Amino acid sequence: MKDKAVEEKLKYLNMGWLEENWEFVLKDAGKRKCSYQRFLEEIIGEEYERRAEKARLARLKRANIPEIFVIETFPFERQPRLDKRKVMQMHDSLSFLHENQQLVLIGPTGCGKTGLGTSFLVHAINRGYRGYFIEFNALMGQFYRSRADHTERKLLKRLGDYDVLCIDELGYHTVEEEPGGLFLELIKMRTKRHATILTSQLGFEEWGTFLPSKYLASGLMDRLTEQCTIFNMKDCVSLRPKNIIHARRNEPSSKRFSPELLRLLRNQIKMAPLITDVLRLPSKISDDHLRFLCPLCGDFHSAVNPKTNLGRCFSCRKNFNPIDMVMVVRKLTFREAVLFLEKHLNGNPGAKQNPAVASLNQTGGVRIKETARSKLYCVISRE
Repeated sequence: MKDKAVEEKLKYLNMGWLEENWEFVLKDAGKRKCSYQRFLEEIIGEEYERRAEKARLARLKRANIPEIFVIETFPFERQPRLDKRKVMQMHDSLSFLHENQQLVLIGPTGCGKTGLGTSFLVHAINRGYRGYFIEFNALMGQFYRSRADHTERKLLKRLGDYDVLCIDELGYHTVEEEPGGLFLELIKMRTKRHATILTSQLGFEEWGTFLPSKYLASGLMDRLTEQCTIFNMKDCVSLRPKNIIHARRNEPSSKRFSPELLRLLRNQIKMAPLITDVLRLPSKISDDHLRFLCPLCGDFHSAVNPKTNLGRCFSCRKNFNPIDMVMVVRKLTFREAVLFLEKHLNGNPGAKQNPAVASLNQTGGVRIKETARSKLYCVISRE
């Protein structure tokens, strides 16, 4: 039995394992009759493991991770477009950390960007590195408050010193000039010094839509791509389970519409003015393309083709004809959407359309194609 003096000394030395297992250690050593050296090595080894595990758990707690993910639980079988071998090689070797790379995960909502980025962060922390997780909007809020109390230097130093920094969901909201400038400064501080993980629904070509100026967007992308690996998850599907119950009665089978009427609605109701003037989806004219906010995935990577009268979202790979678009935006049944469009067939919605949209319809200038630039980012994806 250990006396109180020994117990107090063990507590002072923070040797918790030996304090808890004192009797067992002495009995076990007597039975095995091991050498003094092995006896001491085993005690030191157990204390080391205990302290290392305690430090690991403390690092995870300080990392501010809302939900712990590990790479072993990521459903690669549901994301065949993602190259599992390359992802696992980078994860297991921690090469991105040793080479101070920036990891940029780009893809639609629900495809696993946050989970995959978090698993890289957790693995680094488990290996003894310091890491931190923060959402982009929260980061902008911290920058804004730091300007008010003149602590931006202190905040930048703290965030700039982490071995791995994971910034989640860039682009949900627009950024003001001052916090945007501090964000660029943070990336400059970390480039070639520490690893940074970024996730976003927007491709690089769209980062100018949430940053305050094109010069800031250009400078940010120039720094990020200096030493960068991009996970192109644009073609990945949502992993979030769907549990939707439709509280409605089935329409009688006799209430069907003629093929001629449906063909007329799909061809005569023009998509561009339907989107901008009737459904009033957020839209913009970019490089002679009518871009609209996809009602399914919330991405602006979309366009209207006046020749086929179809809207196309390149993020979720969904085509919309006028009936489809009304059903999704207004959350109507097929029958309700047809009746809605019938009211607009005689009074063509294009009669009072946006002038910019009208000029696009006249020139036929809406070209649906994926830019060559976006293909350059397919680093971690299968062809």
